[in-house]
Amino acid sequence: MSTAQIEGLWQYIQTLSLSKRNKKWLAERLLENETSQNHASTATMKAIKEAEEGKVTSFATIDDFKKHMYEL
Repeated sequence: MSTAQIEGLWQYIQTLSLSKRNKKWLAERLLENETSQNHASTATMKAIKEAEEGKVTSFATIDDFKKHMYEL
């Protein structure tokens, strides 16, 4: 997210009348999403680098591929 998008989201969240518990829940979900996006981006960049270096791996199933991506 860009700084402007984050600022807009923050301003919107402040307008909501959320309990302390709900604010904590929302913050955890936002952090979860950011963490999974960062992991996916890092794994993708590593896979691209490996392909550029000629380190191409084939997988028998999509599940094998997913397992490999989450191990990166």
